[in-house]
Parts: sequence; structure tokens; C-alpha cells
Amino acid sequence: IRLPPSTLKSAMWIAECGWLHRKIKLFVEAKKSERTFGCLGQSFCAALHAQLKRFCELLAAIESQLAGQEDSADPAVCEPSGMTLKRLAVWVSEPHQRLRLLAGLVDACRTKKGGALVSEIYAWRFHGNPEIEATVAHLLTEVCKPLFHTVCRWILDGELEDTCQEFFVAANPTVGADRLWQSKYTLRKNMIPRLLTGKAINFLRLVCGERRLQSLRPQSSKTVALPSPHAMLSQTLDPSFDRMVSDTYRDASQHLLRILFTKYHFIDHLKALRRYLLLGQGDFICHLMDLLEADLSLPAGQLYAHNLFGILETAKRATNAQFEPSYIIERLDVRKLDVSPGDTGWDVFSLYYNVDGPLSTVLTDECLTSYLRAFNFLWRSKRMEHILAGLSRKSVSEGRRLAARMPRAGGLLHRCQLIGHEMAHFVQQFQYYVSFETLECAWLDLLAAVKGACDLDAVIGAHQRFLATVVTRCLLDERSREILTQLRAVFDLIIQYEHALGQCSMRLARRRLSGIGSRMRLRGLPKLVS
Repeated sequence: IRLPPSTLKSAMWIAECGWLHRKIKLFVEAKKSERTFGCLGQSFCAALHAQLKRFCELLAAIESQLAGQEDSADPAVCEPSGMTLKRLAVWVSEPHQRLRLLAGLVDACRTKKGGALVSEIYAWRFHGNPEIEATVAHLLTEVCKPLFHTVCRWILDGELEDTCQEFFVAANPTVGADRLWQSKYTLRKNMIPRLLTGKAINFLRLVCGERRLQSLRPQSSKTVALPSPHAMLSQTLDPSFDRMVSDTYRDASQHLLRILFTKYHFIDHLKALRRYLLLGQGDFICHLMDLLEADLSLPAGQLYAHNLFGILETAKRATNAQFEPSYIIERLDVRKLDVSPGDTGWDVFSLYYNVDGPLSTVLTDECLTSYLRAFNFLWRSKRMEHILAGLSRKSVSEGRRLAARMPRAGGLLHRCQLIGHEMAHFVQQFQYYVSFETLECAWLDLLAAVKGACDLDAVIGAHQRFLATVVTRCLLDERSREILTQLRAVFDLIIQYEHALGQCSMRLARRRLSGIGSRMRLRGLPKLVS
């Protein structure tokens, strides 16, 4: 049929409404039966269906008017007010714009779900036409209702229900309570923002055993609603949702830290690790080393854990460790490390601190491994100081006795004593560096960071920085391997020095008993001195 261009344009304009309606309807019918589309997707389909229903109501009104026109008996009255093509085009003008918008959203959101679907719809929110902007705002409000419900349950109750995997927080059901904070929950970055408050409440409930959490709900959360999409997605325009999240996050984090510090004595446990595994309790460490000296000098295969535990208990009762609270001192234990050929007890002995419950969230297995590495290094360094202090006491009395019997050995003995003093000076300077410039400074930084932390993540970060500082400044990282090798060589020389002096003392004693001490040769010492 040949038609004028204006008539053809109006006809195509009107016909396009039917095509757009059919396109949107097919999308809704297809997605309604698709379970993987999720709750947010189903809300989107319901909102689209409501928009299609509005268009059908308009068609019903037009058909009703046409039917009334046909039933009129007076054509003169009907003709001026009858339905023409141009009038029909005017009637469907506004629905046509809305249908084109909805069809565009259908194309853009066909492969989206969850938070990604919300983000895509929100991108269409900014439009110069207020009617289109209002339509998108209505769609966004409907789609956000399930999301808002999930967010509220997550941040207020710590409960996560996400059967369609469309929430921005993902839970791993295979992770136990001991790794809840680190590994159980992850963020789906393609879904939505950074609202992670629910993890603290979930941690309180599952790990800390706290059940009465209703007091954590801030006053704003009791009255907050979703008046517009901006309440959740644009806090700059409507701060009510942001204020609710911030208040809940602050209250939950403070309550969690309060439980950790008071009920579980977290700072006391940190101090215990500093005193015992990082050798801060001097009287206990020195007395323990004196008690263990005979046992640890034996080959590692002859070392038994029950004997070590008995010695540890003796050291606890004989030093200031006896005044520690039971929840601290009972966690201190001994551990025998893996034995290699040629190892002595000094090489495999280690103190250990048992950690469980919520404490294991901060004091993880990796952290305890770092503590053990630091303890083994500090214990070896403390042993050098212990050896040299004992040799210094013996050298004075034995040197005088030997010089009286063997005047010719006086020069050699004097050189030995000088070397011993140099070793002692080196070890003391190194101990000063480790104790005051490394451990003490890092410890003060840790205490300040923990006491000023606003959430558990800040506590975990401060503790990990502390351990990283200790490992680095104690020369236990990869960059300091060469220096650590040289330092261990110095420690080995100190042990050889002790062994050589001990051998010479034994030979002197035997020769004094046999009466031939005046002709004795000091084997071993000249070579070591050189």
C-alpha cells in the first residue's frame, strides 16, 4: 500500500511499540523459568511485567474508546473526536519511550545477575528526561528490595542466605571456624561495594559464642527504609543507608574487640608471647637454660619430651612465671623439632605457646611459625651469652692456678682470655641490638596499634607487621641469609672455644693428679687462638 511519508512514519512508530512489547515479554517469560537468574533477576522481571501491564491497560483504554466510537449513532459527532492515526501516535508517544528504555535494559542485563544487574540498571539512572529517570528509579527500587533485605540480614544479624550466588559476599562452606575471619568469606568484586560488616557479627556468633547481639543494632537501623535507590547506592544524596552501615560496622567492631580483649585476654597473650617465646622474661629464660644445660648437651635422639616438660614446670615454679594467670602459664609448652643427623638437644628444643578459639584468628599457624623461628634464633644467641658468662667465671680461677704451675703458659692464657672478652663483647652488643633496637621498638609499635585499632582487621594487620619486623631485623629473611650464615659461624666458633677450654681443663686435672703437670702441652688452644 502506498502511503504518504508522514503516514508511514506514524504507522511504523506505532508498530514499533508492539515489537518492543513482544521483545520484553519474551525476555520476561524466558528468565522467569531460569533459576540461575537469582532473586534480583526475578524482581527485575516482575518490575518489567508491571511496566508491560501498564501498556496493556493503555491499549485497553484505546480499544474501549474505539468501541464506543463504533457504537455511536451520530457519525457527525463521532468524526471530530474519533481516533485517528496521529492521535494514536500521540497516545503511544510516552509508552513508546518507556518501551524503548525497557528494551535497552533487557539487552544490557541479559547476562547480568545479582549486584552486577543492579549496577547496570543504576548506570541508566542518569537521564535528562525526568519521566525516564523516574521509570529507572522505580525499576531500581524494585530490584534492590531483595538486595537490601540480604544486606540488612548480613550487616545486622551476620546471616548470609545466597542460594543463587548473587550477593557480593561469598561464603566457603568447607572452611571451619578456626579460619573464619581469614578464609571463609570473600568479596565478589564484580557484584557491589564494600559492605563487610556482617563478618564481625558472624565471627562473634560462631567463634566467640556470643548469642545476644541485639544490642549491636544502632538506632538508625530500626527505622531505616529504602525510600529510593540512592539510600543504598548513592550515599552522597541520601546518607541514611550509609549511616546505618557505618554505625553497625563501628558497633560490631568495637564489641568484637571488647570481647577479644576482656573475655579472651588477647593483650595478655601477646605479652606472654613477648616474655617467653621472644625471651623477654629474663629470670625465667636464664633459669630454664641452667636446668636444661645437661639434657640439651646430649644427642637429640636421647631427648624426651616428658623430661623437658618436667624441667619447664620446675622453671615456672621457681621464677616470676609462677605469678602468671593460669590461662597464660598453662599454654606454655615445649616442643621437640625435627631431628637431623648430628643434632644435639640445643638444636631441636623449642618453647611453644598453645592457641585456640578466637585467639587463633590473629595468632594463626603461620604467626606461630614465625614466633618459633624467632625463638630458635634468640635462644641460640642467649646460649652464646650463657656460655661466655660461664667461661668468664671459670677462666679467672683456673687461669691463676694454671699460671702458678706453668708460668710459660701465661701468654697463651692471656690471649685466650682476650678472645673470650671479645666474643662476650660482640654477643652483648648483638643482644642489645636485638632486645632494644628490634624487639622493644617493634613491641611498643604493636601495643600502640592494637590499643588504637578500630576493628579486627587492624589488629591482625598490626600483628603481622610486628612479626615481619621481628623476622627482618633478626636476620631471618631471605635478604639477610649471608649475614645470618656469618653470624652462625661466629656462634659455632664460640662453641668450639668452649669445647677446647673444657678439654684443656680436663687434661690439666688429669695431669695434676698424675704429677706431670709441669710438662703438659695445651693442645687445641693455640690452633683456636690463631
